Amino acid sequence: KTVDQLIRELRQGENEIIRSVAAAELGHMKSQEAIGPLILALKDRHAYVKHGAAWALGEIKSDKAVEALRQALNDDDNITRMKAVEALGKIMGT
Repeated sequence: KTVDQLIRELRQGENEIIRSVAAAELGHMKSQEAIGPLILALKDRHAYVKHGAAWALGEIKSDKAVEALRQALNDDDNITRMKAVEALGKIMGT
């Protein structure tokens, strides 16, 4: 799949599993153009999508994601917070 197709799935996928897998695939591709959509996905109502987005942002390692990941440290979901910590560590080199 192309980056554009995956971004479309991330935004409009019919369920949280499809959106989460799209986020992970974008992370594997290290797509810079996916950073904005992945940041938005950190606010998804489904935890799986937030987990995938945080992981993907850590793989891409863009400073553009730092503020959104810091905000995700306050998420209600424990795993989202943990994935945000891991992603921040990857971006900041710790």
